[in-house]
Amino acid sequence: MIVSCFRPVLVIDVISEWKANKKWTKDNLVRSYGQNLVNVKNSPTGNLKDAVGQRLTMLDFFTASRATSTSDWMYLEDEQFILSHDLKDDIGHMVYNEGDLFELFPDDLRPWNAMLLWGTAGSRSSLHVDPYNWTGINAVLWGHKRWKLYPPGQDALLNITKHDKSGFPLNSLRYSCNYDAFNYSRSEYPRVSEAEVIEFDQLPGELLIIPPGWLHQAFNAEETLAVSSQMMNSENYLIVLEEIFRGNNKLSRTLPEIWPSLTPSKRVKTIVDVLRSEQQPKHSL
Repeated sequence: MIVSCFRPVLVIDVISEWKANKKWTKDNLVRSYGQNLVNVKNSPTGNLKDAVGQRLTMLDFFTASRATSTSDWMYLEDEQFILSHDLKDDIGHMVYNEGDLFELFPDDLRPWNAMLLWGTAGSRSSLHVDPYNWTGINAVLWGHKRWKLYPPGQDALLNITKHDKSGFPLNSLRYSCNYDAFNYSRSEYPRVSEAEVIEFDQLPGELLIIPPGWLHQAFNAEETLAVSSQMMNSENYLIVLEEIFRGNNKLSRTLPEIWPSLTPSKRVKTIVDVLRSEQQPKHSL
């Protein structure tokens, strides 16, 4: 199934067959991986601006998180955990991610495709647009997420900030906001309330598809375990490649003349070939 999605879609009861539903209980995760380090965001005040990142063992995260409240939250956000512990099979086949052209990228350039998200009540993400403008996917295993999603084209209302570095192996620009959409100052950001926004809850077993370019923020209304991923397929690949070009200016100037006539997969393979050629050492005579 090739997904074409330019409005948010919440798919109900689509992950019930995942092994993770039974295996990824709190006790099982801590028992099996308690001594493994994970990336954690911690806000001692409950304010997003005060959140700091740290590396903890999963056991230390679990122990510390027991003493938190909505005004003192912790959020495990780890891009490598699922892949580095060979847990990808536990989340089953994701039919909505078929035809993923990111699979054509070599390992050292391919973005992660299964991020573990375990947050205490009150924890939240930043307000951001996903890297490369990809189509995002988020599945809740247990708990309860609350979302705010803003359609593209509202930069002036939302005070979107553009950053030069994405932090990914293949650079791209990064778009985010310096405030918390769930708790912001109306006097400091008076026009945010004018923006079109979609608000809804996501419950266990539900899978959210986030379209390219949509600013979004997740809030964990209770302790929640989720998995996020992304896709680039034949429907959205030009949007993704445009962002890659913006972060790597030379790429668009080195494309072959036959570029417009190539199929989506061949265009992506051409990008990979160009990147590989640029990484080759240059030898002088």
